[in-house]
Amino acid sequence: MLLLNNDCFIGPGCVENLARELRFNDRLAAAGPLTGDDGNQSLRKEERRALLQLPDDMLEELDDPVRIAFRLSQKLRSVAEPVLSFFCALLRREALQQFGGLDPRFASGLGADDEWCFRARNHGNEVRDVLNAYATHLHRSSFKRLEIDRDLLQQDAQQLLHRVLATGDNRNTVDDGTREGHGLPTNESARR
Repeated sequence: MLLLNNDCFIGPGCVENLARELRFNDRLAAAGPLTGDDGNQSLRKEERRALLQLPDDMLEELDDPVRIAFRLSQKLRSVAEPVLSFFCALLRREALQQFGGLDPRFASGLGADDEWCFRARNHGNEVRDVLNAYATHLHRSSFKRLEIDRDLLQQDAQQLLHRVLATGDNRNTVDDGTREGHGLPTNESARR
Protein backbone atom coordinates (compact mmCIF):
# COMPACT_ATOMS: atom_id res chain seq x y z
CA MET A 1 0.00 0.00 0.00
CA LEU A 2 1.39 3.37 -1.00
CA LEU A 3 0.86 6.21 1.45
CA LEU A 4 1.37 9.60 -0.19
CA ASN A 5 0.70 13.02 1.29
CA ASN A 6 -1.08 15.60 -0.84
CA ASP A 7 2.01 17.84 -0.60
CA CYS A 8 4.43 15.26 -1.99
CA PHE A 9 5.80 14.90 -5.52
CA ILE A 10 7.58 11.67 -6.35
CA GLY A 11 10.65 11.55 -8.57
CA PRO A 12 11.11 9.17 -11.48
CA GLY A 13 11.55 5.57 -10.36
CA CYS A 14 10.64 6.33 -6.75
CA VAL A 15 7.76 3.89 -6.34
CA GLU A 16 9.49 1.23 -8.42
CA ASN A 17 12.61 1.44 -6.25
CA LEU A 18 10.55 1.26 -3.05
CA ALA A 19 8.74 -1.82 -4.43
CA ARG A 20 12.04 -3.42 -5.47
CA GLU A 21 13.37 -3.04 -1.95
CA LEU A 22 10.23 -4.70 -0.51
CA ARG A 23 10.49 -7.51 -3.06
CA PHE A 24 14.09 -8.37 -2.13
CA ASN A 25 13.83 -8.09 1.65
CA ASP A 26 11.21 -10.32 3.29
CA ARG A 27 11.73 -8.69 6.71
CA LEU A 28 10.97 -5.24 5.34
CA ALA A 29 7.57 -3.90 6.48
CA ALA A 30 7.88 -0.42 4.95
CA ALA A 31 10.16 1.49 2.62
CA GLY A 32 10.40 5.25 2.22
CA PRO A 33 12.29 7.65 -0.04
CA LEU A 34 14.76 10.39 0.71
CA THR A 35 13.50 13.96 0.59
CA GLY A 36 14.66 17.55 0.81
CA ASP A 37 12.53 18.70 3.76
CA ASP A 38 13.84 18.97 7.31
CA GLY A 39 12.74 15.50 8.47
CA ASN A 40 14.66 12.34 9.30
CA GLN A 41 14.92 11.21 5.67
CA SER A 42 16.32 14.51 4.46
CA LEU A 43 19.25 15.05 2.14
CA ARG A 44 19.78 18.32 4.01
CA LYS A 45 21.49 16.22 6.69
CA GLU A 46 25.22 16.19 6.10
CA GLU A 47 25.63 12.60 7.28
CA ARG A 48 23.01 11.43 4.74
CA ARG A 49 24.81 13.19 1.89
CA ALA A 50 28.13 11.77 3.06
CA LEU A 51 26.69 8.24 3.09
CA LEU A 52 25.61 8.74 -0.51
CA GLN A 53 28.79 10.59 -1.48
CA LEU A 54 26.77 13.58 -2.72
CA PRO A 55 28.29 17.07 -2.87
CA ASP A 56 26.89 19.89 -0.77
CA ASP A 57 26.10 21.94 -3.90
CA MET A 58 23.22 19.56 -4.67
CA LEU A 59 21.23 21.25 -1.88
CA GLU A 60 20.17 23.82 -4.47
CA GLU A 61 18.39 21.07 -6.43
CA LEU A 62 16.25 19.57 -3.64
CA ASP A 63 12.98 20.96 -5.02
CA ASP A 64 13.58 19.25 -8.36
CA PRO A 65 12.57 15.58 -7.92
CA VAL A 66 13.64 14.69 -11.48
CA ARG A 67 17.18 16.00 -11.07
CA ILE A 68 17.63 14.46 -7.62
CA ALA A 69 16.18 11.13 -8.79
CA PHE A 70 18.73 11.10 -11.60
CA ARG A 71 21.59 11.75 -9.13
CA LEU A 72 20.34 8.92 -6.90
CA SER A 73 19.59 6.47 -9.72
CA GLN A 74 22.94 4.73 -9.39
CA LYS A 75 22.54 4.15 -5.66
CA LEU A 76 21.41 0.61 -4.88
CA ARG A 77 21.40 0.65 -1.10
CA SER A 78 18.93 1.17 1.69
CA VAL A 79 19.47 1.80 5.37
CA ALA A 80 17.46 0.54 8.33
CA GLU A 81 15.86 3.28 10.40
CA PRO A 82 14.02 3.25 13.73
CA VAL A 83 11.09 5.08 12.08
CA LEU A 84 10.05 6.42 8.70
CA SER A 85 8.00 9.50 7.98
CA PHE A 86 4.96 8.38 6.02
CA PHE A 87 4.75 11.43 3.71
CA CYS A 88 5.56 8.79 1.09
CA ALA A 89 5.93 5.16 2.10
CA LEU A 90 5.24 1.77 0.63
CA LEU A 91 3.90 -0.70 3.21
CA ARG A 92 3.94 -4.45 2.73
CA ARG A 93 0.43 -5.95 2.56
CA GLU A 94 1.40 -8.88 4.79
CA ALA A 95 2.67 -6.49 7.47
CA LEU A 96 -0.64 -4.61 7.41
CA GLN A 97 -2.51 -7.92 7.71
CA GLN A 98 -0.24 -9.14 10.51
CA PHE A 99 -0.24 -6.13 12.82
CA GLY A 100 -2.69 -3.65 11.37
CA GLY A 101 -2.77 -0.22 9.89
CA LEU A 102 -2.22 3.22 11.33
CA ASP A 103 -3.58 3.76 14.81
CA PRO A 104 -6.63 6.10 14.64
CA ARG A 105 -5.79 7.49 18.09
CA PHE A 106 -3.24 9.60 16.20
CA ALA A 107 -6.06 11.46 14.48
CA SER A 108 -3.94 14.28 13.06
CA GLY A 109 -1.65 11.72 11.40
CA LEU A 110 1.29 12.97 13.43
CA GLY A 111 2.94 10.18 15.40
CA ALA A 112 0.95 7.43 13.64
CA ASP A 113 3.92 6.61 11.43
CA ASP A 114 6.28 6.41 14.41
CA GLU A 115 3.91 4.11 16.32
CA TRP A 116 3.43 1.84 13.29
CA CYS A 117 7.20 1.57 12.77
CA PHE A 118 7.68 0.61 16.43
CA ARG A 119 4.98 -2.02 16.02
CA ALA A 120 6.68 -3.34 12.87
CA ARG A 121 10.02 -3.62 14.64
CA ASN A 122 8.37 -5.33 17.63
CA HIS A 123 7.16 -7.99 15.19
CA GLY A 124 10.73 -8.57 13.92
CA ASN A 125 10.43 -6.41 10.80
CA GLU A 126 12.50 -3.53 9.47
CA VAL A 127 11.68 -0.13 8.03
CA ARG A 128 14.22 1.33 5.62
CA ASP A 129 15.12 4.46 3.69
CA VAL A 130 15.66 3.58 0.07
CA LEU A 131 18.65 5.59 -1.07
CA ASN A 132 17.80 5.59 -4.77
CA ALA A 133 14.24 6.86 -4.28
CA TYR A 134 13.40 10.56 -3.92
CA ALA A 135 10.24 12.57 -3.28
CA THR A 136 9.89 16.31 -2.79
CA HIS A 137 7.81 16.96 0.32
CA LEU A 138 6.38 20.42 0.92
CA HIS A 139 6.59 19.80 4.65
CA ARG A 140 3.82 21.39 6.76
CA SER A 141 2.12 23.06 3.78
CA SER A 142 -1.29 21.47 4.41
CA PHE A 143 -1.25 22.59 8.03
CA LYS A 144 -0.31 26.13 6.98
CA ARG A 145 -3.01 26.27 4.30
CA LEU A 146 -5.65 25.10 6.81
CA GLU A 147 -4.27 27.48 9.46
CA ILE A 148 -3.70 24.65 11.91
CA ASP A 149 -1.05 24.93 14.60
CA ARG A 150 1.02 21.87 13.68
CA ASP A 151 3.37 22.35 16.63
CA LEU A 152 0.48 22.01 19.09
CA LEU A 153 -0.76 18.88 17.33
CA GLN A 154 2.81 17.53 17.29
CA GLN A 155 3.11 18.01 21.06
CA ASP A 156 -0.19 16.16 21.61
CA ALA A 157 0.92 13.36 19.28
CA GLN A 158 4.30 13.01 21.03
CA GLN A 159 2.60 12.77 24.43
CA LEU A 160 0.25 10.09 23.11
CA LEU A 161 3.14 8.22 21.47
CA HIS A 162 5.09 8.20 24.75
CA ARG A 163 2.01 6.90 26.61
CA VAL A 164 1.36 4.19 24.01
CA LEU A 165 4.98 3.02 23.99
CA ALA A 166 5.36 3.23 27.79
CA THR A 167 2.22 1.18 28.43
CA GLY A 168 2.78 -1.26 25.57
CA ASP A 169 -0.65 -0.27 24.27
CA ASN A 170 0.42 -0.32 20.63
CA ARG A 171 -2.09 -3.01 19.84
CA ASN A 172 -3.19 -4.23 16.47
CA THR A 173 -5.34 -1.54 14.89
CA VAL A 174 -6.90 -3.51 12.08
CA ASP A 175 -10.24 -1.82 11.50
CA ASP A 176 -12.46 -3.71 13.90
CA GLY A 177 -14.99 -0.93 14.41
CA THR A 178 -14.04 -0.43 18.07
CA ARG A 179 -12.30 2.91 17.63
CA GLU A 180 -13.30 5.90 15.61
CA GLY A 181 -10.81 7.92 13.59
CA HIS A 182 -11.13 11.69 13.33
CA GLY A 183 -10.13 14.20 10.70
CA LEU A 184 -8.07 17.37 11.06
CA PRO A 185 -8.09 19.30 13.27
CA THR A 186 -8.68 17.12 16.31
CA ASN A 187 -8.80 20.07 18.63
CA GLU A 188 -10.35 23.46 17.87
CA SER A 189 -7.50 25.09 19.80
CA ALA A 190 -5.20 23.94 17.02
CA ARG A 191 -6.93 26.32 14.60
CA ARG A 192 -5.51 29.83 14.62
